[in-house]
Amino acid sequence: MRRDVLLLQGPIGPFFSRFATDLEARGFRVTKINFNGGDRFFWRGSNALDYTGTLDDWEAWIERLLINRDIGRIYLFGDCRSYHRIAREVARRRGVRVFVFEEGYIRPNFITLSSACRRPSARPCRSDARGARRWPRRGATRRPSRSTS
Repeated sequence: MRRDVLLLQGPIGPFFSRFATDLEARGFRVTKINFNGGDRFFWRGSNALDYTGTLDDWEAWIERLLINRDIGRIYLFGDCRSYHRIAREVARRRGVRVFVFEEGYIRPNFITLSSACRRPSARPCRSDARGARRWPRRGATRRPSRSTS
């Protein structure tokens, strides 16, 4: 079993930092990708890379990283994000296992973990005007307005 793990975007807060500490205590080598300032702010580990490229460049970049670091597992929070969908597809091609954290569907304020087989989360997603994926709000009856700026 390959002992190198990649963490993509996690939930807001210190969860992924704590999770990485637990993985390292069990003998895994952890790499974290930061996509924004929030990711950097909450990350307390040392082995992080800041991704500053575009979505168009992401597939080739993540594939090189998986090969160069011999990544065997990817953990991510929510599988509907554009970067995560691409990473899941690259991982499938390379034989890398993907695990998806989601907000607890049954127990509020809990996080669930599932192994991502070949299909995304059973919970539906939708795209906003920029292509970002968002969860539908419970009871939402109208679409969000688009910014004109």
